[in-house]
Amino acid sequence: MPNIEFEQALLYYKSQHRTKGCILTHLFGVPLVALSFPLMLINLRRGLTLFGFAWALQFIGHFYFEKNKPVLLTPARTCLLPLAALVTVFRHWRDIFAGEFMLEDKNGHVKEPSGNLLR
Repeated sequence: MPNIEFEQALLYYKSQHRTKGCILTHLFGVPLVALSFPLMLINLRRGLTLFGFAWALQFIGHFYFEKNKPVLLTPARTCLLPLAALVTVFRHWRDIFAGEFMLEDKNGHVKEPSGNLLR
C-alpha cells in the first residue's frame, strides 16, 4: 500500500515545479546536490562548490522560471520533500530516455506524461 504522506509530498513537489525551465534546471540541480554530499567526504571544497552550483541552478529555476520559492524554503516543507525531488527527477529522466518529451499546456506548464501521475 502506498504511503499517503509520500504521495502528498510528490503532488506538492510537482505542483511547485511546472514550467519547462524549472524542470530543466532541476534535472541537473537535484542530482548534483545529491552527488555533492559524498563528494564532500572526499574533498570538502569541491563538494561545497558543487553544492553551491547545484543550488544556484535550482534558485534560477524557481525565481526566474517558476516565480516561486524552492519547496525546502516554504512552510509546507517536510522531510519527505528531498525524496520526492529525487523520485520526480528520476521519473523525468526516465521519460526523456523513453522518448517522451516535456510538452507544455497553454499556460506554459509541463503536461504530465500519459499514465498514472504517481507511477
